[in-house]
Amino acid sequence: MQFNPKKTWAWLSLLVLTAVISLVWHQSLPRTSTLAECTIYRAFYNFIPEKDAAFLRPLTSTQNISYYVDEGPHTFSRFTGETEEISLIPDGEKITVTKTEPFEMDTSEFFHPIVNRKPAKLKPCFTQQEGSPKFHAGNLLSAKQSFVALSNDAAYPTLWTLSSVGISEDDSYALLFASHYCGPLCAGGSFYLLKKVSGEWVVIAVRMAWVS
Repeated sequence: MQFNPKKTWAWLSLLVLTAVISLVWHQSLPRTSTLAECTIYRAFYNFIPEKDAAFLRPLTSTQNISYYVDEGPHTFSRFTGETEEISLIPDGEKITVTKTEPFEMDTSEFFHPIVNRKPAKLKPCFTQQEGSPKFHAGNLLSAKQSFVALSNDAAYPTLWTLSSVGISEDDSYALLFASHYCGPLCAGGSFYLLKKVSGEWVVIAVRMAWVS
């Protein structure tokens, strides 16, 4: 059998290209969430208003996070536990909101995992029981394109995109970034600070990053 260097080189090139594509594809897949992350994702889901209309997906690009805050947010609006009524403009309709107060905390210690870690799978963190969230497997563009279809399943659906979780070294605070999309000119992104209270994670403060 005669050796053909051109054919051999072509086969080797094809194998290398296939391996590179496979590696890139594998790296783009969400990783398995840790047990600690799952407890935080569940706590955040319980915090979301109108949970029955919520869809969840993992964050696939962290560019916008580091753009707004390079070293982690230091200032927050902390929830006081009290409520107040405010009037909406222009119709004057009143709604009840939770009061907040200024709060400062250096989160640079546990901010970097949010930016540097691969996105985590969310679905395995929730049992398939009544009250569990819905999930959107596609990217944000496909979610926007299918927004009308999502509306058939729930009134005023909201797509929540969640980042990886950063946890403080003493396991008492956690930080995640979440953006929401509920239609044209109805979107925003914020950092959410959680604190472990009596062994349970609770969202205690928020820092808005952008709004549309």
